[in-house]
Amino acid sequence: MSHANAALTPRARLRLAKLIVEEHWPVATAAKMFMVSPPTARKWATRFRAEGPAGMADRSSRPSTMPTRTPQAVVKQIVAARWRRRLGPAQIAGELRMPASTVHAVLVRCRINRLARLDRVTADPEAKAERRRKVLVGAGALTAIAVVGGLVTLAVIQNPPPQAREDIEIAGLQTFEGLSANHVSTPVDYEQSPPVGGDHASAWLNCGVYTEPVPNENAVHALEHGAAWVAYDSEALSQEQVDALRTALPAAYVVLAPYEGLDSPIVLSAWQAQVAVDSPEDERIEQFVAEYWQSPDAPEPGAACTGGLDAPGRIA
Repeated sequence: MSHANAALTPRARLRLAKLIVEEHWPVATAAKMFMVSPPTARKWATRFRAEGPAGMADRSSRPSTMPTRTPQAVVKQIVAARWRRRLGPAQIAGELRMPASTVHAVLVRCRINRLARLDRVTADPEAKAERRRKVLVGAGALTAIAVVGGLVTLAVIQNPPPQAREDIEIAGLQTFEGLSANHVSTPVDYEQSPPVGGDHASAWLNCGVYTEPVPNENAVHALEHGAAWVAYDSEALSQEQVDALRTALPAAYVVLAPYEGLDSPIVLSAWQAQVAVDSPEDERIEQFVAEYWQSPDAPEPGAACTGGLDAPGRIA
């Protein structure tokens, strides 16, 4: 499907190209007829000569490779430091020996640059404290320059670069490979329950808290965008436990909803990864979120988790 600003549909491109290539129309004349520029008309004619009708289809402008992109292992370290210890970009950059601007860019891409998206209960006080720290640091920066300059050498000697964090082994974690990511308009029979990937609906499920089961096909699309899907057995957990589970999760890029037929009280799913736990106090919840929430392993991490489908029962 052509994008909103496209002057030509694939069918119109084909007609334009055939007029130039097969009927030998002048490029300028054909371009004027279709109300496009001559360079645009020439481009489609050239592509038609090389590829035929197949060359008229839309192509993604997304680059196939990004040599300067931050490695996935480093992204996971940044997310873990932010999620577990609430460190800021400068602190994380100091630990990982990398530019703070790069760390900030990763946090923005993963939608965790604001503390309010990490902790529902303490986000506001922590965010205010973080802003106050920035103001104090800015006010005392000139005074601190001399002191910092004198301590740089000693700090480097006493604090060698930390070793890279090893991936945490999450007990009971299941991972899957080779799952498709096609958009379909029919129900999908998933092998996993809840599903962890595969064909899904074209509309993603809006992240949030639901009191009713959500459609698998839409929830899987949210997983494709890097969301974590936390399903629970409403008969196995009390309302207090559900509330505790909610406060233990990030405020963004999470789908929390009941699910029928679970083998465990709680099942956490991300794209191609899943773990089952028995209670909201299980440490594997934090481990799973740190490892797979907004993970670059998802096909489209950072894509929208709002503006899609609101399933029945959404309360937040």
